[in-house]
Formats: sequence, structure tokens, C-alpha cells
Amino acid sequence: MRDLIFFIASLAILVSSLPSQAQDRSKFAVEFNIGPNIPLTNYIQDRTILILDDNFPRIVDVSNKATLLNGTLTLDIRDVELSFSFRQFAWGQFLASYKGNDIARQSTNGNIDDANIVYEPLNNSEPPGDFNDLIISDSLELYTLTIGKRIYLLENKHFSSYVPIATGLAVTSTSQAEDSKTGISFVGGIASDVSLNDSIALTVDGRLHCILTENASGVSQSVRNANITNTSIFGTLVSSLVFASVSVGIRFDADEIFATLL
Repeated sequence: MRDLIFFIASLAILVSSLPSQAQDRSKFAVEFNIGPNIPLTNYIQDRTILILDDNFPRIVDVSNKATLLNGTLTLDIRDVELSFSFRQFAWGQFLASYKGNDIARQSTNGNIDDANIVYEPLNNSEPPGDFNDLIISDSLELYTLTIGKRIYLLENKHFSSYVPIATGLAVTSTSQAEDSKTGISFVGGIASDVSLNDSIALTVDGRLHCILTENASGVSQSVRNANITNTSIFGTLVSSLVFASVSVGIRFDADEIFATLL
């Protein structure tokens, strides 16, 4: 926590010294945006699980579904944005791609003991059985803290359009706290705002996000499955999630507040 506070304080000092592109708009503003997330890839891939019907192991991917729960709080400090967001993705279909040829057992630490079991590819994705042991929560939760630059394409007193580019910290949680994974986030897109008066504007924001974290299926398990699924070394170490977000929100001019703080 102390390191995080030091990091944010350092960023505030840094961005306060940067030159601003601002013409008529405020140099300091606070924005809040909400809107849907649209997943383009699956976060959990090549996970070994047991189905209670027969105790034969399967290697599965878990798809994500779009949800409306997406909130982002952003500080715009002289065209440099510092954003914190909370996003949630519902679990979709569980797709089994390989099936073991014998019974496996699950150890007390949650690992699947599938030594000497041969996996065979499934031509058609098999409808899964009971996956309660795989995921306890109802959703994938994502927290990000990013810093980025806004490159303005068009701006006047009443309307502006810009390209945001940002990177930062990402934390995912699939069930319990010990299942949280930490990684990095990369963001790009296009956004605009329309002024309602001198201090309030409406915002529209569309972005593409890429999240990289430690492998959500477990690095050791992914390494064991690498030869079966033809996964690269990089793929055994990390999990990725690519998704799009579309949001609308409100922007408040905070020049007077930030002028006193900085």
C-alpha cells in the first residue's frame, strides 16, 4: 500500500509538470463512465478438471460473456489520465477439447493427479457436467489502475475528440482471494466529450483492452498440458484477456480544486 501511494504521488508530480494541449477545456477534470464489456477471447484456457459423472479428466476452455457492469473513475490532469476501473464478466460455456482415457483423482491442494493418463482430442466440444469445483464465483472480476496520454484529434469550446493510450496494473479474481492474479493492462481507443456548460460535459468512450496475468489455470498444470494442446512456452506462463468496452459518462471541471492541491 505504501508503494502504491508513493507511485500515485510521483505520477501526480510528474503530470503536473507536463505541458497541456488544452485550449478552452479544463486542465484538470474528473470523469465517471459506465457501460458494457465485450470479451473477444477466453481468459481461462487449457484447464484440467474432473467431471463428477465419470471422474475422467478433461482439458477445457471457459468462455466469458458480456456484462453491463463496468465502472471507471478517471482523473484528467493536463491531458494525462489516471484511471481506476472495476469490470465484471459472466462465465459462458465450458468447452472441453481433450478427454482422458482413465479415472483421475483430485489431491487436497486442488491439483489433478492425471499421471500416465492419455488424452484424446474431442471432435465436437463436449457439454460439461458439474463444474462447481472449478469456479466458485459467478463471474470474473477485473480491477485496473492505468496511466495514459490523450492525443487530441479535434477540439473546440463545445466538442473534443481524442485517442487515449494507457498502460498499468491489472488484477483478476475468479473466486477466492488466493485465486487473484496480477498482471499488466494495455489500452487504446477513441473518445469524445460534448460540453453542457462551462464545468460539465458528457463523454462517449470506446476502447480495446489487453490484459496479461500469471496463468489463471496454474503454470504447473499448463506446462503439463503444453504437449497435448500445442501451447507455446509463453502461453504456459500467462493468461490473456482481450475485450472491448463502450461507455458513456460525465466529466466535471476541477481546475480550482487541483490548482490548490498541485
